[in-house]
Amino acid sequence: MQDDNLVTICKQYFLNFQEKNLDALSNMFDEHVFLKDWNILAEGKGSVLSANSDIFNSIDKIKVDVVCLYTCMNTVVAQLLIHADDEQPLPVVDIIKFDPSTFLIKSITAYRGN
Repeated sequence: MQDDNLVTICKQYFLNFQEKNLDALSNMFDEHVFLKDWNILAEGKGSVLSANSDIFNSIDKIKVDVVCLYTCMNTVVAQLLIHADDEQPLPVVDIIKFDPSTFLIKSITAYRGN
């Protein structure tokens, strides 16, 4: 059942990201959340929200297509296609780790495909 909860939370996370909803994202993050991708390294809720805000301000629209989700323990691996403005879709893999007692996001590590 925990795996189902994590999948549901991840889908909501991607929807909130797509909608550029910083308030909703804030409610999903642990206070000590960690974000790392090919351009960003941020630690702590404020820094991660600021990094997300910078992303949102740099593009007009973003769409996240979830190709598939895999769960293991307190982690979800998400294979995604990110559509930013009218550019070619960007393949991305997110590894999202959760606090098992609160179901808040503890870390997000994103890997960019070719």
